[in-house]
Amino acid sequence: MIQPVQLKKIKENPISYKLRDIPIKQITIWEEAQARTLDTAGIDSLARSIQQEGLQNPLMVQKDGSEYLLMAGQRRLEALKRLGAKTAPSLVLDQDSACEIVDAKAVSIIENIHRKDMSAYEMASSCQFLAEKLGKAAAAKALGINSSTLREYLGFGAVPEKVREMVPGIISKRDAIRICRVIPSESRAAEIIEKMTNYGSAQKKRYVSALEQIGANAEHSEIAKLANSFRARQNISLKVSNGQARGLAKLSRDSEMEPAEFAQKIVTEYLSRKGY
Repeated sequence: MIQPVQLKKIKENPISYKLRDIPIKQITIWEEAQARTLDTAGIDSLARSIQQEGLQNPLMVQKDGSEYLLMAGQRRLEALKRLGAKTAPSLVLDQDSACEIVDAKAVSIIENIHRKDMSAYEMASSCQFLAEKLGKAAAAKALGINSSTLREYLGFGAVPEKVREMVPGIISKRDAIRICRVIPSESRAAEIIEKMTNYGSAQKKRYVSALEQIGANAEHSEIAKLANSFRARQNISLKVSNGQARGLAKLSRDSEMEPAEFAQKIVTEYLSRKGY
C-alpha cells in the first residue's frame, strides 16, 4: 500500500484518474524507480493468482508523450507480461493530478518497498533517492523507519561492493559502515571482515570497536587482543549538562552515529592519546 507521502503535485491537486486498458508495450519503468530485483518465485505466484482470479488492483500510470510512466504496480506488470497479456488495466492520472517525474519515481519506489523486502544495498539506494527528492524526514516517514535507521542506510550507500556482499552474511550494515570509515581500502576491509566469520554478534561488536580504536594498519591479532580485553571492562555512565547533551546529539548526528556510540568514540580516542 502506498504511504501518504505529501508529494508536490498530489498535495496541490485532488487525484483524478480514468481506468483504461493500456498496451503493455507503451508502459515504461524508470530505472531509478525499480528499487529492487524482482524475485522469480514471487512473480510466478502472483501470475498464477492473476490467472485464476484476475487482476484485483490496476496499475497506476501517467501519460508521457506517446508512452505511460509506471507509478505503481511493477510486480503486477511483470506478472501480466509472463502471462502473455497485451494490455494492462490501469488508472491513468489526468493532467492536473500527474506528478512531477521525480515524484512519480518516488511513488514507485515507495510502492515497491512496502510490497517486498529488499537487500541492504537496494534499500540504501532507495533511501538515497528519496532523501534527495523528498528530504530526509519525509523519506524516513515514507519508508516506515526512524531518522537514525535512515542515516545508517545512507551511510551504507558509500560502502564498497565487495563489503556490501558480506552483509548480512558476516556483518551487519552498521558494522560495515564503521569498518569502511576506518579502512578505506576495499580489499583490506574485506580481509578484516573475513576474520570475523565465526565470531558471535557480541564478539563482532567488540572487534569493530577495537579496530576503531587502534586504526586501519593494525594486524588482526592486535585487534582481536584488544577486543578480548573489552569483555572484562565495565560500562561507565556519564552525566552531562543539558547543553552538553544537545551538543553530543548534534555531533553524533553529524557523524551519523548513535550518541552513546559517539561518546564511547570520544572517550576511547582520548584514552588512546594518553597511552591507555
